Amino acid sequence: MISTATHGTFTAGYSFGTLRSRYQVKTLVDISPTGIISEYRENVQLPFVDDLKNIINNQETWSISRNEQRNWETVVQCVSLRAQPVMLSEPVVENVSVTSLDFGYKGKQDVWTFDFGFETPDIYLDDNDPVKLLNEQLNIIPILTGLKETAELTTNTIVTTGLKVNTLCYLIDPD
Repeated sequence: MISTATHGTFTAGYSFGTLRSRYQVKTLVDISPTGIISEYRENVQLPFVDDLKNIINNQETWSISRNEQRNWETVVQCVSLRAQPVMLSEPVVENVSVTSLDFGYKGKQDVWTFDFGFETPDIYLDDNDPVKLLNEQLNIIPILTGLKETAELTTNTIVTTGLKVNTLCYLIDPD
């Protein structure tokens, strides 16, 4: 008999349960999920397009796309340290004014935003701050810069505290 399992579930339409905590991350770091998961290889026929429809036509464009994917993989690994998210959206990038947000930057900037959630509530709660542990997990994590971000980042790390914050974390309504 052929299995009809879908993504590890035993029946189509299976629900993992109630989403009890949902979070949102906004960052000035380029975390584009390009799908480029390997180093440049000369034996690959160029040009081609990555998952975001960027044209990959030489080693430089391949490396940029790979580094964007690396940043996304890094962030996903960090948010998954305490528990595995049962819901994870791909980042959406928008060029918006960040002056009213708590970033350490001003003006219009590209902001990557994604949501994720868990079946367990209060994964990142500490000292009555619902995202304190998430901020601690992400803070000073090395990332790659000089990609397609518009902010002139002052460090090659994710920064969630201090004057030059480049990543914000929020608890949002799980419904």
